[in-house]
Amino acid sequence: MGKESRLKDKSFLKPPGRGIIGLAIAATVFTTGVGFWQVSQIKKAEELKAAAATAAATSVATRTSVTALGRLTPQGEVIKLSAPSASEGARIEQLQVEEGDRVSQGQIIAVLDTRDRLQAILQQADKEVKVKQAELAKIQAGAKTGVVGAGKAEVAKFQVQRQRETEGEAANVARLEAQLRRETEAEQANVAKFEAQLQRETEAEQANLAKFEAQLERETEVQQSKLARLEAQLRGEIASQNATVDRLKAELKNAEAEQQRNKELSETGAISASAYDTKRLAVETARQRVREAEAILEKTVQTLQEQIVETKATVKQTVETGKQEINQSRANLRRKLETGRQEINQARATLNQKIETGREQINQAEAILKQKAETGQEEINQAKANLDQIAEVRPEDVQAAQAAVESAIATKQKAQVDLNLSYVKAPVSGYILKVHSRQGEAVNTQDGIVELGGTDQMYAVAEVYETDIAKVRNGQRATVSSPVFAGTLEGTVARIGKQISKKDVLNTDPAADTDARVIEVRIRLNPESSKKVAALTNLQVEVKIDI
Repeated sequence: MGKESRLKDKSFLKPPGRGIIGLAIAATVFTTGVGFWQVSQIKKAEELKAAAATAAATSVATRTSVTALGRLTPQGEVIKLSAPSASEGARIEQLQVEEGDRVSQGQIIAVLDTRDRLQAILQQADKEVKVKQAELAKIQAGAKTGVVGAGKAEVAKFQVQRQRETEGEAANVARLEAQLRRETEAEQANVAKFEAQLQRETEAEQANLAKFEAQLERETEVQQSKLARLEAQLRGEIASQNATVDRLKAELKNAEAEQQRNKELSETGAISASAYDTKRLAVETARQRVREAEAILEKTVQTLQEQIVETKATVKQTVETGKQEINQSRANLRRKLETGRQEINQARATLNQKIETGREQINQAEAILKQKAETGQEEINQAKANLDQIAEVRPEDVQAAQAAVESAIATKQKAQVDLNLSYVKAPVSGYILKVHSRQGEAVNTQDGIVELGGTDQMYAVAEVYETDIAKVRNGQRATVSSPVFAGTLEGTVARIGKQISKKDVLNTDPAADTDARVIEVRIRLNPESSKKVAALTNLQVEVKIDI
């Protein structure tokens, strides 16, 4: 034992063989080579990024388009059509579509295995409704036909009697209203007659008053004109006679001066006494002429002043007479206005009295009409109550039966709704893109039954870098390309997203930036392009947007 253990220990302490050493060296070399390769790939990716950034910076001023990766999608995205939540766990009994089929909105896609059971429940609910309706009709039928007919005849009799009395009183009310209208119209015509008469008399008196005022004005103007003429004549005569008196006084003065000289000459004997007497006689003659002229002036002034006083008195008398006539005419006008207003007020009072009397008669007739209508309605209600009592149909029984009918109808409606949930229908028109659940299978809770899309109109969803989104506008032209189809697709920018997110469409380039921040831009393809790629939903494409 000791010898064997010593041998084992020695073998353990022996150096390893050459094969093991070679493997270790080879592993070390391989690991080192892989490390160098990864480092070189990382440096290469960084160089490519730097070169791309440099190229983008140098060519940003000359770029005419924005490029991005994208995917094809139908209008409204792809709809995963599943069964209602109330049908969870149900199986598909009938699948009525296949991939590529076109369906219309409301078309049945699949029928669930709950249909037969729910259809039976609906039929049972329908029968229950008919039973409850029959019970309600039986309760409403009430008593025998003959007794009910007699009660109905009694009700009809009271209704006819009430109608006849009501019509009679209504005719009386109409007669009183017509009489009131006639009397009102007659009194209104009387009031209008008095008003017209008052207006005519007022206009006549106003015309008479205007005539007197005009006559007074004319006569006043004539007398004032005469007075002005006399005053002007007086002033002229006074001026003329004053001039004559002044002239004669001057002649008198000259004669007196001549007399004085002749007197002196006579006293000295230079002239004869007869010559002096002639001069003295001339003075007396001149003095006499002055006195005569002054007398004529005084007489003329007195005569004209008397005429002026007489004319003023005539003017005053004419004015007073005219004013008396005007005042008399105004008094007549006021008297006729007062008399006319009294007649009008009396006619209006008579009109109001007749209106009040007619209203009272109409109100009394309407009260009688209302009383008879209420009395007749009470008799009708009593007859109807007797009819209801004879028919022996209690409202409580009818209400209970009606509630039972309504409950049965509600149960039927619920059964119909549950049955409708057994049919899975297309919410929109489009094509079946993929089928996830087949006939006999339970509904796929994750993917649903089918995928549905409106591929008549296709869109390209481009993931545009956040640094390029400022160049994109709605309505810009875009082209879409892919190795899968020949040529390019044409479209226009229809909508620009409002949220920045990470890329969903990945490039096959291992050096591509997978953490890039992008915004989804939806490109609406034209009809020819949509038709070309209608069967290529979710295809990765390259999008170029002209800017």
